[in-house]
Amino acid sequence: MYGDDILTPDHKERALIGNYQKLGLFRDNILTILSPDKSIQSYKVTDLRRTSINYQQQKTAPKDAKDTITYYQSASYLYKHKKLTP
Repeated sequence: MYGDDILTPDHKERALIGNYQKLGLFRDNILTILSPDKSIQSYKVTDLRRTSINYQQQKTAPKDAKDTITYYQSASYLYKHKKLTP
């Protein structure tokens, strides 16, 4: 999907995740999840370890919802219109 050079000084960490039902954006310790029923949930990650995670649900910030939707819709558009380069 979208790549980023993690070695550049201005790199901003984020992860795009998904399965056959839900899509998500994880950045700044916030996981925003889009569901097929058009609901959006957000979780603040309070403790992240190799074998465990603690989080709490929170109100979704409009920017997080918009950015998550934008990542996936733009990727879909680029793929459908063969605009991606190998």
